[in-house]
Amino acid sequence: ALKGLTFYVSMVGRTGTNLSADKIGNQFPVAQVYGGQNIRLNELYLKQALWNKNLVIQAGRLNAGNYFLQSELYYKFVNNGFDGNPISVFFNGPFTAYPNATWGALVQFYPYKRLLIKVAAFVANPDVSKNSYHGFNWSFNGSDGTQLITEWSWRVNRLEEDKGYPGNYRAGYFYYTDMSGEKYLGGHFHGNYGYYFLIDQMVYRQGGPESDRGLTPFVAILFAPKDRNPLPFYIASGLVYKGLFPSRPQDFTNLGYLYGKYSTDQRAAQRLAQKMKLLGPFGNQPQNFESIVELNHWFQVNPWFIIVPDVQYVINPKGFGTIPNALVIGTQVSVTF
Repeated sequence: ALKGLTFYVSMVGRTGTNLSADKIGNQFPVAQVYGGQNIRLNELYLKQALWNKNLVIQAGRLNAGNYFLQSELYYKFVNNGFDGNPISVFFNGPFTAYPNATWGALVQFYPYKRLLIKVAAFVANPDVSKNSYHGFNWSFNGSDGTQLITEWSWRVNRLEEDKGYPGNYRAGYFYYTDMSGEKYLGGHFHGNYGYYFLIDQMVYRQGGPESDRGLTPFVAILFAPKDRNPLPFYIASGLVYKGLFPSRPQDFTNLGYLYGKYSTDQRAAQRLAQKMKLLGPFGNQPQNFESIVELNHWFQVNPWFIIVPDVQYVINPKGFGTIPNALVIGTQVSVTF
């Protein structure tokens, strides 16, 4: 057997309903665990690590969101606008994330010990998320071609010998080769793209250099062309505090804010359709923005049991200005076997 070679396969089973769709009518689901409500194949791949893991190659059925546009801090939230990946990327193209995988190949390497570069190609097929396939749509023919993506990460104080406050500074770009359609204000486009910046940096530490307790702010900002994408500007930001209370060093206290700005070109097309009393291809009810405020506390009861009381406030659901704001109170429970 080759040293450093791994074969990985995972299945997912989900059930339940979507509170956002059923009761609120907002764009960014208030519970990340909703999506793909059935039993399905998730990832299936071969992974080869070389040169003391400074070079890693993967190929097979992959979730793009496991390797790009993500941070461990995002998973401390319940709203799907944070948890996993900043959600606008899914509305602007067929970006795949748990529990939906597609064919792909990924290379990640360290040209310098503090710099991580990732490059990947994924089949861009929106149909892989359909429940009817149960994760077995294995076609190599993506209706939107291939998603090419790269992400560069500068790792601050992340090595064993570092004593300063840890942080990550990331920038990424992606392109869909065959995505096409009509622009909001006329004309045709072929190809689509987006770029993003992700920053997290600890600013306060409880204890000495070996401690991971303290306050870490983060921000994720995503951009895409406004002439073809419904959410060309999106920001996810927050504060994550580990071990705020001395008696609970493994807990997390989390405050976050989301803002998704709908395309001004799309809004202009919607206004025109509304004025002419037509149902245009992009609707006739103008959309402006939706935002979310979330506060929760992550009770690490023991290594395998987590309870997360959670409060969210949904502002301007779906950007219409006609759906009431919503206060959401709930609890997320996690059990690891």
